[in-house]
Amino acid sequence: WVGENIGYANCKRISDGQQILVYKATELVELCFDASPTHKANLIDPKWTDVCSSGEFPYYIQHFAREIQ
Repeated sequence: WVGENIGYANCKRISDGQQILVYKATELVELCFDASPTHKANLIDPKWTDVCSSGEFPYYIQHFAREIQ
């Protein structure tokens, strides 16, 4: 099974809701995906055993994978 999150560098910062630009995939996860309940649920769901975040400004992608049971 696989899933994905696709992100754009212009997102809302968690702390104050301001629009910001992020320049790294790790910033997108920390500052933007965590602010979205559905994206955050994917990040912390234990069923996903492998997660990879990558990309190049301004687009980023996060892949999720797990073995089929």
